Amino acid sequence: LSGNLDPRSKVGAAFATALPGALESLPALASCNLSSNQIGSEVGAKLLAALVCHPSMRTIDLSDTNLCDVSPRHKAAAASKWSGGALAALADNLAGSNVTQIILSDNQLCGMWSEHIGGEPCVRGSYTSSALEHVVKALNKAPHQLTMSKGKLDGIKLSKGNFVRPGDIERLLAAFVSNLE
Repeated sequence: LSGNLDPRSKVGAAFATALPGALESLPALASCNLSSNQIGSEVGAKLLAALVCHPSMRTIDLSDTNLCDVSPRHKAAAASKWSGGALAALADNLAGSNVTQIILSDNQLCGMWSEHIGGEPCVRGSYTSSALEHVVKALNKAPHQLTMSKGKLDGIKLSKGNFVRPGDIERLLAAFVSNLE
């Protein structure tokens, strides 16, 4: 590998489970995109812990990987309860790493998701800000680490599919801006 890992073949949890053990043989790996794979919270926690600690890692994309175990698009989520384990691992390990961008879009971080019921879109689940508290904790532990460009928060992307309420967005931005000072 020349420094980027982007398996778009739906590698799933088996690959994600094996990746932390293989990282030492990938010293130049700077970018890892495992988006749109069924990873889940338990494997996601181990994966995030290993990836953020990898010395050459700069960008991690775990979009649509069911990091909180509630996405109805993933089979395992049907009987699962919301879990913040993957985001806790991020908060515990980000400080001191070289990661500058983490993309976590479409992971239902706030415990809610959209489904079509009777042909109509419907938001389901129960709102929780616990995952966002982990993100704020990560930002507080890792000042000046994640990137910002053109006045926008680039270092951590939580866009679509996370149903973050405006007040929680403001808390995240305040934590990020305070770490730039």
